[in-house]
Amino acid sequence: MDQIVVYRLTEDGKLVTHRETDLPPGSGPRHLVFHPTRPYVFVANELNNTVAVFGYNERNGELTLLQSLSTLPPGIIDVENTAADIRITPCGRYVYVSNRGHDSIVLYHVDQGSGKLKAVEWVETFGSTPRNFNILSGYLVVANQDGNNIVSFAIHDEDGRLTRTGYVLKVPSPVCIEPVR
Repeated sequence: MDQIVVYRLTEDGKLVTHRETDLPPGSGPRHLVFHPTRPYVFVANELNNTVAVFGYNERNGELTLLQSLSTLPPGIIDVENTAADIRITPCGRYVYVSNRGHDSIVLYHVDQGSGKLKAVEWVETFGSTPRNFNILSGYLVVANQDGNNIVSFAIHDEDGRLTRTGYVLKVPSPVCIEPVR
């Protein structure tokens, strides 16, 4: 529906629509993450392969579009791709988005003052269809659904870049990485 809907929980426990934010037709917002300390929201748009950055007013739930940029490297237009998952590091300096089709994870640096993103690198996931991934204690762990594997990468503290650890777990059609606490 190319829209982000903010709901409010009423005193009697019902969810009611509070605010709606329209995105460009064909965006297909799939997942979003909140910056851990600043008023920004980052949205992975599945259908048009973009990530959108919004300013967020916590008091009224209003989202204001600040930026939209591709999840694919410059010049890549012929690959059949859908953006899948999005994560932000606990420090709030790095955002990652997975690309199904291009089979990559893109790293963005977050400008802490404006919330805007700068694409830094695209890393091969060493599997097919990276549907989901998560950040676990300094590692990024990717579930490659059609690659039948889970691959881990170390996250460099100083710049957020990913280095393959060499550890690969063979698993049939993994679709979700969720930490157990």
